[in-house]
Amino acid sequence: MRSPNVFLGAEDGSARLRESNHRIANNLMTIATLLRYQTRQLIKAKQSFSADEVREIFNETGHRIELVGRLHRRLAEPIAPDTLNLSPYLNDVAETAIDCLSPPGEVDLEAISGDMCPVRADHALLIGLILGELVTSAVKFARRAGARSKLILTCGPADGRLEITLATEGAGVSGGFDAVPDDTLGVAKLLVTQLKGTLTFESRASRPMARLFVPTGFDLADLAAAGEA
Repeated sequence: MRSPNVFLGAEDGSARLRESNHRIANNLMTIATLLRYQTRQLIKAKQSFSADEVREIFNETGHRIELVGRLHRRLAEPIAPDTLNLSPYLNDVAETAIDCLSPPGEVDLEAISGDMCPVRADHALLIGLILGELVTSAVKFARRAGARSKLILTCGPADGRLEITLATEGAGVSGGFDAVPDDTLGVAKLLVTQLKGTLTFESRASRPMARLFVPTGFDLADLAAAGEA
């Protein structure tokens, strides 16, 4: 006769599998929704696209789908139930976007270094997608300027919220995110609204910056301490 603990363990494993499948399905639905949104925006534009522009659109689409896979690998290492340390995932997001959109050595990344950045698991993909859109816009702008540039990424608690910043440095980046057409960051702004967060831009001559603030439903200080224990 099997021990009751065997059945409890099997039930617990089954519950985790169901939860994982549910989260994957939700995240894929998010990607599908973004693709439909982008399709509507392209139709509204009523313009033809060159082969390079079409390739760029497909590269961006592939990057968004890749973010789902990278997120679920990170979810295998939670710092608490349904809680993820966002820092390694955001580094992944930025690095893959840069690799996808620019030649080696053209855009450098100063990644998040060792900072604890706890976030609810169901918020992680949306934040990753927002960062992906910001990095994409920054890389495109730097490439149009024809200059080597560096992106500086940070993440951490701020006044009970989570703050993610992306700054750009380098010749030709003056104006930064303010110089990007409004419709270019439409997807990012849509996702920020869904998160009930805020996205602001600072115009600095040498270091323009985007700031994303995301509300949380838990005590960030307690989670950070738990992750360091």
